Amino acid sequence: MKRPLKAFILAAGFGSRLRPLTDDCPKTLLPFLGIPILYLILAKLAHVQVDEIFVNGHYLSSRIESALHDFSLPIKTTFCPEHPTILGTGGAISALRPHFQNCDVIVINGDIVSDIDLEKLIHQHQEQGPLATMGLLREAAPSKTLIWCENQQIQSIGAASPKPGSLETAHSFACAHVLSSEFIQEIPDGPCEIIPIYRKLITQGHKIGFLATQPFWFDIGSPSAYFEAHMAALTSQTLSSLSPHFPLAFCWEKIRSSPFHLREGESLLDSGSECIGPLFSSSKLALAPGCRLGPYVVNMSSHSSLPKKLCIRNSLLLPGAYIEPGENIDYTIVARDFRLDMSHLKKI
Repeated sequence: MKRPLKAFILAAGFGSRLRPLTDDCPKTLLPFLGIPILYLILAKLAHVQVDEIFVNGHYLSSRIESALHDFSLPIKTTFCPEHPTILGTGGAISALRPHFQNCDVIVINGDIVSDIDLEKLIHQHQEQGPLATMGLLREAAPSKTLIWCENQQIQSIGAASPKPGSLETAHSFACAHVLSSEFIQEIPDGPCEIIPIYRKLITQGHKIGFLATQPFWFDIGSPSAYFEAHMAALTSQTLSSLSPHFPLAFCWEKIRSSPFHLREGESLLDSGSECIGPLFSSSKLALAPGCRLGPYVVNMSSHSSLPKKLCIRNSLLLPGAYIEPGENIDYTIVARDFRLDMSHLKKI
C-alpha cells in the first residue's frame, strides 16, 4: 500500500559562493531561462502529484514567501522560515517531523536545475521499500562526494575508492531523495547535515536504495555554474522538450512570459541586425540597427529593444542588465550594477 507523499524544498542557504548574484536575491529565486529556479521545482512536484509541499527559508526569507504566494498551485504549500538559526539539510527535515508521520517525503535542494525524473525515483522507492532512496548521477561529478553502489543499494559515501574486490560503481548525489518517516525519525533535533545520517544508517546495515540516471543537471552553487547551466541549456533538449520533468512551458505560461528561441545553426536578419543561434530571450526582442546577438546568448533582461551597434556573444543578460550602445560583450554575466567575467570558461 502506497503511503501519502509529501515534498520538501530546501531553500534556506545563504548563497555566499554565488555573490554578487545573491546580494539581494535568495539563490532559489535566481532566474533560469527567465523562470525562478524555485518555480521550476514546484512545477515538477505538481506533476508528480504530491499531497503537500513544504519550503524552508532563512536568508531573505520574505522574498521566498512572497514568491510562493505569487506562484499558486492546486497543492497546499507551506512556508517554513528558519530563524534565528539555519538548521542545515538534516535539521531542517527533523524540525518538520510532526508533519512527516507515516508518509514518504521527497526532498529537493532549492538550487538545482535538472530534468531528473522524479516520478521514476518515487516509484522505485515505493516498489522496493528501502529506508530512503537517493537520486544519483550515473557519472560522478567533479569535486562532488563519491557515493559507492553495488547490488541495488548504497554501500558507502565519501570513500576515495571502492572496497577491495568489490564491483562497486561511483556516483554523485543529484540532490533529490525520497525519505521514509522511519529515516526521518533517525535525524536528531537541531542543526545538522543529512549525509552523516546516511553514513550512520549504512554502517548499521540499513538498506538505502538509489536511482542512477544522467539527466540535464546543474548545481547552481557559483556564478560559473550558473553561467554554464545556461550555455548548456541552449544546445540541450530542454528548450525543445515539453517534458513535465523540465516544465519550462508550464512556468512561462504561469508568469506570462513569451520567450524567443533560435537553435544552433539558425539565424534571423532584420533591418541591418542579426541574431545567431543558439540564442534564447525570455521576451520578444527588437534590435536597433547594427546589432549582432549570438551565438550562445541568454537574454533575461527586460529590454524591449537593445542599443545600436551592439555585439554580444557567449553571454548572459540578467533582469535589469545595463548595456551601452556600441559595446562588444563576450563571456560575461551582465547585471544592472555589476559584470562578471566568464572568460575562464572559454573552450580552448
